[in-house]
Amino acid sequence: MTSSGLTLAEIAQAIAAARDGAVVVTGPGAIAGTLFSVADEPATLYNMELAYATSVACGIALQRPEEAVISVEGDGSLLAGIGVLATIARYRPANLTVLCLVNGIYGTGDNSVRTQTGLGADYGAVAVGLTWPTDLICRAADAGSLSAVLETSRRSPGPWLVLATLDPSAHPVSAGRLRPGVDVVEAGVLMRRELARRASAR
Repeated sequence: MTSSGLTLAEIAQAIAAARDGAVVVTGPGAIAGTLFSVADEPATLYNMELAYATSVACGIALQRPEEAVISVEGDGSLLAGIGVLATIARYRPANLTVLCLVNGIYGTGDNSVRTQTGLGADYGAVAVGLTWPTDLICRAADAGSLSAVLETSRRSPGPWLVLATLDPSAHPVSAGRLRPGVDVVEAGVLMRRELARRASAR
């Protein structure tokens, strides 16, 4: 596993700076609580179940093409639902960005269990094999490159796959991580209200 890369705070700050009202769906990892603490917005669904963050984000993107949508989940969670990359490649929602946080570990317990990326897997290569456009697959290992990629994805049609290297040594153990101030049901209600408000204002 690598000993360098982004911190959760840097990732949350980059998302907050680039989203400009975009709908965000996070997986069940530590990024959910960190994003909530950095910049909570009503159009955010926190702590979606393992394997479902990107699937839910894809559904929202297809149903609401006028909204930019960002999925944020760890490499372990994305692996559990890896087939969604094929679905996205098939339907190609131009308003969707998938931000996969690659740290090579499952962020549960004491962070000692490696994910498949920790064993050498490359989700970018998987996406290419599933017919994802190669020019829409990006990698980021520092705050500057992540910010630049997210800004580009907000301006240019996707779907984008962003593989961000997260420093596993900076990842908190489960007991020490920040938690969102709302549960997934409350966050879902707030998101629906916000999207309804936007639709009525158009």
